[in-house]
Amino acid sequence: PALGFRGLRCCLAHRELFRPQLRALLRAAVHGRLRLLLPMVTAASEVVEARGLLEAVAAELAASRVRHADRVEVGAMIEVPAAALTADHIAEVADFLSIGTNDLVQYLMAADRTNEHVAYLTDPLHPALLRAVRDTVRKAERRGVAVEICGEMGGNPLYTPLLLGLGVRALSMSLPKVPFVKQVVRATPMEEARRLAAACLRLADPARIRERLEAFCRHHLPEAFGPDTNLAIPLQPR
Repeated sequence: PALGFRGLRCCLAHRELFRPQLRALLRAAVHGRLRLLLPMVTAASEVVEARGLLEAVAAELAASRVRHADRVEVGAMIEVPAAALTADHIAEVADFLSIGTNDLVQYLMAADRTNEHVAYLTDPLHPALLRAVRDTVRKAERRGVAVEICGEMGGNPLYTPLLLGLGVRALSMSLPKVPFVKQVVRATPMEEARRLAAACLRLADPARIRERLEAFCRHHLPEAFGPDTNLAIPLQPR
């Protein structure tokens, strides 16, 4: 997988490129709500450093009397295992967190999802990923910080009840997937979703977890998952 010099690491190393981007974002933010999501965060100190640069750029704009946003929300991507393990620290310095399930699962499994020999390991229902999601949500909740799910997992309606049960309250997905997922969210009994999540976290096999999800959807959400709905096709992260 793509490890090493990318994301926020690259931005902090090349500030001559990062600062003009921050400047442009602050100027554009006067025309609407803008949130800045920092990718490949490894530690809270990186978020602090990025925020410091943002504040410095804002001060420069103010000194030049250039119109810009007074404040922009800064979030951190949780896609590196170190970030998931220290999400409590990161939540102290970020306005929101976004769990990138596509990258997080491959880094947890030490398996490149584009490598046909090990792609099967990057199952979004692996207990390691589910526990990482649960723990990240809990750590963020204790600090009053919102958590989002992005990646293909967020747009797969089969996973929606499980994510709700794990405490996730915001999902990112492509526009065509919104109506179906929205229907599932509205129809899912929250107490049942919590019990589903607890049951799935006790299972060791992703295949058994998937069976549990399919049975839940057929039983509790018959209007959304009718007899003709194909639940046998697992939408793996790309």
